[in-house]
Amino acid sequence: MVSPKRPREDTYEVLPSNSKRLCFATDSSIIPIIVSPIKIKFLVHETILSRFKWFKACLKPGLKEHEEKKIDLPEEDPAAIAIIIEWMYAKIVRPDRNDIKELANGYIAADKYSMPELANAIMDQIRLSAYRTVDGQRIHIIAPPAWLQQIWPNTSEGSPLREYALDYLHYSMSVAPDLYRSEESLSARLLKTKMMEDGEIGLELLWYFADVGRAVQNPSKQVGCYYHVHEEGGRCK
Repeated sequence: MVSPKRPREDTYEVLPSNSKRLCFATDSSIIPIIVSPIKIKFLVHETILSRFKWFKACLKPGLKEHEEKKIDLPEEDPAAIAIIIEWMYAKIVRPDRNDIKELANGYIAADKYSMPELANAIMDQIRLSAYRTVDGQRIHIIAPPAWLQQIWPNTSEGSPLREYALDYLHYSMSVAPDLYRSEESLSARLLKTKMMEDGEIGLELLWYFADVGRAVQNPSKQVGCYYHVHEEGGRCK
């Protein structure tokens, strides 16, 4: 008799091959985190989840997640949750993560789930992703319209991610205006459309350019805790 095939489960690679091996108590439960409408499953040790206050609170006795021993996040982007879980185990944001839309989703998720250290690490990676190195030269790139589209509905006024996005647009439009005037660039055309459709982004950027005393500074070269978030007015360690 042929054994029935096990149903296929979607998986997602999270940890890099060189991440440190971790040891857990033998009684540590495995908690599935079910993500997105297509129900991608991430398996995470409960001892790891309990180190992060949002997830620890989520698994308190009496709550649905504690009783069912699983966490459902149906509206989240799997790539963003992969960044979170990677951080939980290895405390890194992989250097090869340079998709700015994916990183912005990760930042928004880190902020939502009260993980400021991860949000700061992602912000550092976002700043690096604003350029590409081609034949030894750093090439400026246009911010993808989809990147801006996801920031404003998912962040509040004063968000460091919003501040970076505005500084990035102000700087790049000032030093490379032809990139944004080009009708041959799909990204430039889509960005113009987005700016006209979303009055909030356009208005904030208008005030940036109207402030004649505002210095044109490259946000990727700001040092220290610039664009970082800190709990209770603290500073980065």
